[in-house]
Amino acid sequence: MKLFFSVFTILFFSLTNLIAQEYQPKEPVPIDRAVKIGRLENGMTYYIRKNSKPVNQMDIYLVSHVGALLEEDHQNGFAHFIEHMAFRGTKHFPDDEMIKFCEKNGLKFGVNLNGFTNKENTIYILSGIPLTRESLTDSMLLIINDWSRNPL
Repeated sequence: MKLFFSVFTILFFSLTNLIAQEYQPKEPVPIDRAVKIGRLENGMTYYIRKNSKPVNQMDIYLVSHVGALLEEDHQNGFAHFIEHMAFRGTKHFPDDEMIKFCEKNGLKFGVNLNGFTNKENTIYILSGIPLTRESLTDSMLLIINDWSRNPL
């Protein structure tokens, strides 16, 4: 019985180790040729892809490589809390002004103005932005800037 248990334990941990191996592709995943990739002086990488549908709308995503994995046990949930607080005030949109401004311009909080945090990233989303006024596009970029540099 002791021998069986030892063999079973070794086999179990060997198989578990094989199953838990992270998949590493042999070649990098190809990037769509329609995507323009660049890097700003501050090190931020951007990706731009033109889509014809939906017409006259744009989506902006800010992906920050900060998530729950960087938290220590006593900080559990902190990254998610910070994500939520970023919607409640930034330098150029204090208090709930960001939400009010977006809703005044046809974006719905929780639908077009959203975000989420997972283990590795915190992602802020502005979607369905109408491309009817250049000033609105500028304001949306200001929101992205504030999320990345000026949260209150």
